[in-house]
Amino acid sequence: MAFFQQPSLLQYIPPRLVEGKEWYICYYAIHPETNCLRRVKIKFNRIKNLRARRKSAKLIMDELNKKLSAGWTPFLEQQAPKSFHSLFDVLDTYLRMMKKEAEPHSYRSYKSYIKYLITWLYRNGYDKTFMVAQFNSNMASDIMLEIRESDRYSYRTYNNYLQFFVTLFNWMMQWNYL
Repeated sequence: MAFFQQPSLLQYIPPRLVEGKEWYICYYAIHPETNCLRRVKIKFNRIKNLRARRKSAKLIMDELNKKLSAGWTPFLEQQAPKSFHSLFDVLDTYLRMMKKEAEPHSYRSYKSYIKYLITWLYRNGYDKTFMVAQFNSNMASDIMLEIRESDRYSYRTYNNYLQFFVTLFNWMMQWNYL
């Protein structure tokens, strides 16, 4: 069917140096809004010595390869500069900020909700290197579905979890994590 388009399995095309009248490093990365590969071009004419230009271009390309293979995309970095921080570190930061702002009973609840989120992440195979940018709506709906289907939680508790997670992710958006 023409209206259904498969997402690209190729997440990026490694950078390469183009030498000519204008020197530049060119690579392709997935744009998060369109889910298609888009070209990124970094001009590289500012170094006069050709040997030094090639050497520094190789260093930049090696660094780009590492970042791209880890899931980094320059387009997401423009929208949310902190999106490549560890989700676990961001949750710790949130708790530290809330400890100063919230009342003791509220802070205790926040710790409980975050503890549930962290145990869910570990239980589903996500470790300390899991980035904020990798968290998606499917994971959020899986967490909420697990809470809904559990016999331990009432509808009121489900609504409390839902309200907390909405507040948490709004905070992340406000502080440029998402």
